[in-house]
Amino acid sequence: MVWVKKCCCCSLKGGALAVAVVFLVLSVLGACGGAVGLGSVTQYDSLGQQSKTQNTEENAALSAMKKISTAGIVFYIITMITSILIFIPACMPDQRAQKWKLLLLPFVIWMSIYIVISIILVIITLVTANLKGSVGAIILSIIIFVLIIFLGVYCCVMIISYYQYLRDYTPDLGKAGYAAGTQVTIQSGK
Repeated sequence: MVWVKKCCCCSLKGGALAVAVVFLVLSVLGACGGAVGLGSVTQYDSLGQQSKTQNTEENAALSAMKKISTAGIVFYIITMITSILIFIPACMPDQRAQKWKLLLLPFVIWMSIYIVISIILVIITLVTANLKGSVGAIILSIIIFVLIIFLGVYCCVMIISYYQYLRDYTPDLGKAGYAAGTQVTIQSGK
């Protein structure tokens, strides 16, 4: 049984392709941004090492920024790979795509992990927020995390529904038999 039969105004296959394209583009942009950030931190660190004027707090901050940038790049690369895997079954006819439906699951698993990480980050933001500071920035970051969580759940539902559609697809019935959920029988005119 498929959770949803359509993705907004298009089919599940179209929705899966849209999800794949959006996450692929966003992950490429995120990886490029992370690489630029990592390069900037590394360049600043090498300049600081030459002048020997950095204190231990600066070294710790630079080290933390390098780790965060590297983790972000790895995160975006994994997102790219899982998004690319969606294209394989989504670009095939349903009968052939049925054999490749398991390639949809890495995206669902990865997006579930991402949703949990986002929830943890919202909790950390709420717990560690200095309310005397910029309340607007804290509220904005929480709104962004909530939107990311909502979109992640929506995209997971779309990909799971497409997986269920491929799992239950029978070429003999065609789309009319699948949509009705009943078996189509052809009676002879005798």
